[in-house]
Amino acid sequence: MGSGRALLFDYVLVAGLVVFLFSAAVSFARSRRSDAPASDRWIAVAAIASLVTMLAILMSDALDAVTGGNWDSYPNQSRTLIVLGFIAVSVLAVAVYDSISNRAIQLANRLFRTGWMRVATVPILILVGVVGLVGVLWKLDPERVFHTSQADFTTTTTTTTKPPRPTTITLVPSSIAGDGALEGVPDLVLTAITEPGDFQLPTFLASPRNDDRLFVLERAGRVRVIEDGELRPEALLDITDSVRPGADGGLLGLAFHPDFADNGRMFVFYTDLDDDNRLVEYQVDPVTATLTGKPPLEILAIEQPSDLHAGGTLQFGPDGLLYVSVGDGGTHADPDGNAQNPDVLLGGILRIDVDGASPYAIPAVNAFGDRQPNETFAYGLRNPYRFWIDPPTNRMFIGDAGQFYWEEINTVDLDVPGVNFGWVVTEGTTCFLDDGFVSDCDRSGFRFPIVEYQNASGFTNRSQNIAGCAVLGGPTYRGDGIPALQGRTFFADFCRNWLISFIFEDGKVGQTWAWEPAEDMTLGTPLSFGVDGDGEMYVLTSAEGMIYKITRG
Repeated sequence: MGSGRALLFDYVLVAGLVVFLFSAAVSFARSRRSDAPASDRWIAVAAIASLVTMLAILMSDALDAVTGGNWDSYPNQSRTLIVLGFIAVSVLAVAVYDSISNRAIQLANRLFRTGWMRVATVPILILVGVVGLVGVLWKLDPERVFHTSQADFTTTTTTTTKPPRPTTITLVPSSIAGDGALEGVPDLVLTAITEPGDFQLPTFLASPRNDDRLFVLERAGRVRVIEDGELRPEALLDITDSVRPGADGGLLGLAFHPDFADNGRMFVFYTDLDDDNRLVEYQVDPVTATLTGKPPLEILAIEQPSDLHAGGTLQFGPDGLLYVSVGDGGTHADPDGNAQNPDVLLGGILRIDVDGASPYAIPAVNAFGDRQPNETFAYGLRNPYRFWIDPPTNRMFIGDAGQFYWEEINTVDLDVPGVNFGWVVTEGTTCFLDDGFVSDCDRSGFRFPIVEYQNASGFTNRSQNIAGCAVLGGPTYRGDGIPALQGRTFFADFCRNWLISFIFEDGKVGQTWAWEPAEDMTLGTPLSFGVDGDGEMYVLTSAEGMIYKITRG
């Protein structure tokens, strides 16, 4: 999606909000005068109602537009010109509204003899404006650069000029993992498997077992197929009419049944038009990778309080069970305690058996025995957007995005259900309370992260090289192409230009290696990792939807 369309969307939105605020303020001030006509009071009420309506309809889009949270969506624009443009369109919109409303009042006084018709003229005009503005915005409806609830943070990949989109990006060892820790670390090369613009905000990549095809999700709601190195022109699945990307939402998760080659069962996870989570099964012809026409089966529906913290990973474990990550609901500091309440399906990892019943059975080995609901495998997480299961070790690694200061990687053995990772009592290893931290809290029974690093929003260590804004958990490498990476677990960050990996052995993290793009190259915002049928790894980016395979340097 071009940056111009996103910028136009924000200009129109902000202009509309300013007009409603202006008309409400002016009419309210006029209505306070002793000789004020009744129309001023009704205009103020209509304008305030319109302002509230617009904010309710657009929610995070409106917040991002007025706070600059969408600036990453038009990186080739000067921020000074953007601000001046917002001021100009706001002044112009107010002038146009003032002129039209005065002419409407004059016309109403000439045409209508009944007082209520004259009084209602401008409120009706405002109502028409709301409908028209919503229609225009709906038509523009730009797809944004993927962001999390940390959208107000400045990212290191934002530039005033369009970054290059090379076919290869050399990654060189970086000092962010610590001085002297990178001796002998090999270079890596990211090799593009797509052309710029092939994908719009790719969110996941996966392949069925022993399958050479790559299946890629687009945030807007499409599953597309790369076969023999070529992108199919038609999507395998297009549910854009049912998906609302939201701030953390969209089409996020994809998993193929372990017996996909025989049964063609494909599972997707997305946020619907109400921002609720949906887990749906589709029947695919495993030979042609096309839908069979069998109606989809809804496996699970989870109500979400907001468009934030949707989670979004699906993966089958070596036990044949399906694991699903779900965020805590997205409201500030989890006020309802969802992540600490295993009786709600929020703020944790779910585990279900899609073979045991229709739509699913609850495994007896889950966390709480006969207690219901018992879909919960692990809990105490804020937004586990990406987790990965490493079959050889029967272990899961979870990237959990922090609220204020700490990003974390957690781990759990699949044979140990019921682990509580601490949110909202702790963030990382630190005691958390509402909008800040406290010196002590009851941390008994919590599993602490194996990796935590500073969030760029924190008030300490702001110059720390590893500071980011939202962790992106990655897989453990099990391919054959790069022997030096065997058994290394990766992670990245939405606001950094690096990849980091580590070895986890005997309950400890060691041999932390890190890479950054060489010279003036830029990776773009990393949106997800991916793994193909051979265990080779990929990085999906916001850089014109480019997807890169990690290869040997």
